[in-house]
Amino acid sequence: MLKKLFFPNDDKADHFAPLDGLRGLAVLLVLFGHARLIGMPFPNFMDIDQIGVSGVHLFFVLSAYLLDRQIANTLLQHKADIRYWLNYSLRRILRIYPLFFLSLLLYCYLTTRINVEGDMVFGHTVLPKSIIRYLTLQKGEGFYWSIPVEFKYYFISPFLMLFCHYVLRWNIKQILLFFIVCIGVSIAIKMNINLSKISTINYLPIFLIGTILSITDLLKQDNLLNWQKKYAKLTEIIGWLALGGIFITNILGLSSAYKNAILWGIVLFATKYGYGWFRYLFSLSFLRLWGVLSFSAYLLHRAVLGYVHHVANIPNKIEFFVFLGLTLLVSTISYLLIEKPLSRIRLR
Repeated sequence: MLKKLFFPNDDKADHFAPLDGLRGLAVLLVLFGHARLIGMPFPNFMDIDQIGVSGVHLFFVLSAYLLDRQIANTLLQHKADIRYWLNYSLRRILRIYPLFFLSLLLYCYLTTRINVEGDMVFGHTVLPKSIIRYLTLQKGEGFYWSIPVEFKYYFISPFLMLFCHYVLRWNIKQILLFFIVCIGVSIAIKMNINLSKISTINYLPIFLIGTILSITDLLKQDNLLNWQKKYAKLTEIIGWLALGGIFITNILGLSSAYKNAILWGIVLFATKYGYGWFRYLFSLSFLRLWGVLSFSAYLLHRAVLGYVHHVANIPNKIEFFVFLGLTLLVSTISYLLIEKPLSRIRLR
């Protein structure tokens, strides 16, 4: 039953289950970070205020990897006809906008009805007149900042893949050089121009880490499988070191977006081409379930967090666990009633 409801793609040859668990880790980091920011009790010596942002960076790397791998594979197989691109656009819109819109309505209702400052309870205030600006990707307050960033990348990505296909002809050396130049240019723009927080250019190097991994994975698959046979244990050790490095740098307050992206890229590579406990960790049904529910959990968790911490009379010691349980419940309902039915829609 669990597999049928939440893991229906497990039987597909191109589905790699541990990446669901990696996405689950990403959303749990966001939940953990926001619980800390809102005042739930954690050890004072731990500087984990930015751990949630690190989770979002993992989302960006994973999204680029999965999305660009699928587009590149379709182009390589010469199946990218007009119907494919129409379905691509439709699926991206249905993936984001219905639940995005409903969550905006929810937060708008809550912040106008509850007699507490909205930004204190929910991380931001959503007013009726600002909903259009959110939906047109002009505004991204609170945790909503990542939605316009990622959604805009969905429509940059095809042009990058088409350039690799028609201009660079999938020459791996030229592709790597091209993306290195893209990363350098985006960093230069960020350093010299005061971009808004929701500008995708700010985070383009993070996305491109996932893109580089996806193309390398496709074009050099035989080499990587040989690497796996010879160095799977070493890859696993490197993965553990990278994962530990992410937590240590965040706890010490030494993290940055680009450090996070590189380390998450190593973790993703180790998940794909390592063995042992590292891959087993991300194959756990618990983490994979959170990964499947991650979008609903991301959009709805602040409402649950505000309710548990400010409205419900929950003892401090179990507050976080009640928050996790309620978020899991609400996200499951949202996924089954909204996300899953919409994911089946295709143009035929």
